[in-house]
Amino acid sequence: NPELRAGVALALARQEPGAHTPLLQGALHELAPQGDHVLLPDLHEQLSGDHEQAGDHAQALHHLRETLAYTRRTHAAERRQNLHTFEVLARIQALQDQAREERLRNAELQAHLQELRALNARIRELSRTDHLTRLANCEHLFTEGQHLARTATEHTPLSAALIDRKSTRLNSSHRC
Repeated sequence: NPELRAGVALALARQEPGAHTPLLQGALHELAPQGDHVLLPDLHEQLSGDHEQAGDHAQALHHLRETLAYTRRTHAAERRQNLHTFEVLARIQALQDQAREERLRNAELQAHLQELRALNARIRELSRTDHLTRLANCEHLFTEGQHLARTATEHTPLSAALIDRKSTRLNSSHRC
């Protein structure tokens, strides 16, 4: 397991700096093909210290540069991820704002709908009543009569009586 070997090599190298350089290099070569592994900067840093202690400043600098490159790559990836996260959060906020506006609009529409239903009920009532007497008008009488006629059966006979009070002044001027 390359990760386990790298962890052991790092632990040994920290106890005895400079004594386990070949072990660190072997762990680095096994772990490097896996891509940007979390232990790579630790291995490069430890190798840099070992090479500096041995007087090989070029190799020490090389490993420091590798550590820096890894750090830059991971920071760039983190920045991209953070930017993406902020974009998603902004989109969520915009959608929540839109949903809130639509809920308000729906509440307004529901209020208008209730108002229209009440007005329609009032119109139906006015169309079925005489505006002077507030009694059912002829149209209502005939509509109800037709309904009763449709529901009448052999066992429920139907009879109707129509009384016209033509003698009153009010009804004589407002006939059906």
